[in-house]
Amino acid sequence: MRPAATEDAGAATRRVAFVALMTLLTLGVGSAMLALVDLLRTGGIAIEAVGVAAAAGVIGLLVLAAREAPARTRRDRTP
Repeated sequence: MRPAATEDAGAATRRVAFVALMTLLTLGVGSAMLALVDLLRTGGIAIEAVGVAAAAGVIGLLVLAAREAPARTRRDRTP
């Protein structure tokens, strides 16, 4: 039976810092998008297409981050 994998010192702190950073970045991007939409005050299909592209980009970044996270976790563990 394998012993339980132990985490490096400060791993929990790094995770909390990473989540906090991603939260602040998301808040910043959202604020910038709201400011841009308020500035443009346009409607129609063009602005909808920009919104769809932005949403697709965010989902793509989340998928990329989710794929990288397990790979890093596996490398950090000792056999």
